Amino acid sequence: MTTGGKEKGKNRSRYMNYPKRALDKLGKIVLGIDFIGPRYLRNKSEGVHFLARKYIRPVQYGLIDRVEGQTTDEALRLLINDWKDHPLPEVIRMDNDPAFGEYNTHPHCIGRFTKVLLNLGITPLYSAPRQPWNNGATEGYNSMFARKFWEQLRFDDEEEIDVAIHQFNLEYQKYNHLVGNNVEPEEVKDRRLAEGFKLPETYQEGLRKDQPMAIYWLRIVRQSSEKARKNDSGTIELLGEEIELPKTYINQFTLNKLEVNKERLSVMVEDENKQLKIIKQKKLRIQNANYFD
Repeated sequence: MTTGGKEKGKNRSRYMNYPKRALDKLGKIVLGIDFIGPRYLRNKSEGVHFLARKYIRPVQYGLIDRVEGQTTDEALRLLINDWKDHPLPEVIRMDNDPAFGEYNTHPHCIGRFTKVLLNLGITPLYSAPRQPWNNGATEGYNSMFARKFWEQLRFDDEEEIDVAIHQFNLEYQKYNHLVGNNVEPEEVKDRRLAEGFKLPETYQEGLRKDQPMAIYWLRIVRQSSEKARKNDSGTIELLGEEIELPKTYINQFTLNKLEVNKERLSVMVEDENKQLKIIKQKKLRIQNANYFD
């Protein structure tokens, strides 16, 4: 019997056709992010929140810092600051937290966070709902933070946390240098924001016309809706739309790519040869793209 999240993920991936090979090839510079919290201080009822950032490749270093709340503004504040010293990723892997631009209240719309990533040339990759092992490297980093930091120390206020977590981040970087995980290729060093970079308001309101953009989602095909059961089909949900798929794919993973500028959604599965196969394509337009030059 397996008990760890990593082992559970491996077992699920075997029979649910998790597209591991395709994901391993998606992006040379890949970052995973995740909120942690709330955690509670002694004699305080208000929780403390953190944002974890874990580079998955080509380097393997991580950062965790306290945030005022699990919000879009706080996530962007830390990431923009990070990317002045650390490389801009090509792909960011994350869950479906509303702060990360998912589950917008309007169908076929994306949030501010997603727009900023796309405008910076970063491809968002969203995990399947309630499947945290899809972002396993970041979840493992969170677990280490819990064991080596939060469960080992006691804090009276946020200032104590900030001092201790700064040291935690330094020690983690030293460890990665010692085990040889942080040899940074020259081309990676060039992908940084200028020191004085300020996030343009337009990057949060619209999308640039001058570059191709893509969004990826991992989804599991289900037969959970009345419409699916009536039509004897499976479905996935993306951007507030239920998309029907053949029932043979029920309980299987799909990797879904929206080419934003082409308004084309491709629903894909990994076949027996570990190659991606398109099982459905359809037109899908981002309603709040608000393109600008």
